[in-house]
Amino acid sequence: MAVSDLIATAAKSMVGALPSFMFAAGLGEAQINKLTALALNKILFAQGWMFAVEVDGIGGMGIDFFMKDITWGTYTIETEPKRFGANEYNQPIARTAQPISMVVRDTNAGLIYDTFKSCLANVINDDGTINLQSAYLMDIRIYRLQTTGVPTLMESLSVIPTQCGEMTFSKDQVSEYMSFPLSFVQRKTFGDFSDIFLPQV
Repeated sequence: MAVSDLIATAAKSMVGALPSFMFAAGLGEAQINKLTALALNKILFAQGWMFAVEVDGIGGMGIDFFMKDITWGTYTIETEPKRFGANEYNQPIARTAQPISMVVRDTNAGLIYDTFKSCLANVINDDGTINLQSAYLMDIRIYRLQTTGVPTLMESLSVIPTQCGEMTFSKDQVSEYMSFPLSFVQRKTFGDFSDIFLPQV
């Protein structure tokens, strides 16, 4: 297929996705394509690197210097299927907390690794007892970076640290920085009204 054919196909696809009122306004296909192109040029699409992360207990905003990527979600709505004869519908039954994983680099002295191990040790003691939440709860704040470089708060999460690693060392990684994941889970999936019946921290 020629390049011109590919462009024409893409243009027709965009036209097909436009709201019907643009056609109702009497605009021709060429005009709509031009307006679509102008609109797309004005939209500031977010890019994957345009974020910053702050973690209380691991250097605050300083963790962002070591950050490689972060994977997270707010919560998952679980459903339960109900059957009526041969038909089925789904009924929401719960909201479950999502795991949070961030891949970080480290210093040669293991600064991030040692700090996060201390955070994990604050959750459960060696004798099997569990500490109060005030000892181990951490706050993660995720920011969007605008084109001006100004961060805008996207999400603030109260989390429990759960795992450091798995870690992989390789003699072949002579030109790569060592990195490993830090794992957390959200403390809760509901809002401030939960303070009525959840313990204060």
